[in-house]
Amino acid sequence: MVEVGRDKTLELLAAAPRGRVVFSDQGLPAIRPVNFLVAANGDIVIRTHADDAALPGRAYRLVGSDAGSGPVTGRCPRRTG
Repeated sequence: MVEVGRDKTLELLAAAPRGRVVFSDQGLPAIRPVNFLVAANGDIVIRTHADDAALPGRAYRLVGSDAGSGPVTGRCPRRTG
């Protein structure tokens, strides 16, 4: 595992075709597949359903994934927010 800086992390996340968001739900770990966008200013926008209250006010981690999109690079960029 290699730690990279914020800019490289955002670059790798932006290149990931999909992601998983990891958070705690009633004290238990929960993982959901998500579509997301890394904006030019570095903001990360995660698309959820209008009635999905899973993320607001919670700590979470977004993990980018290239699984299922051809050869897997083994990269797994993460950003915590």
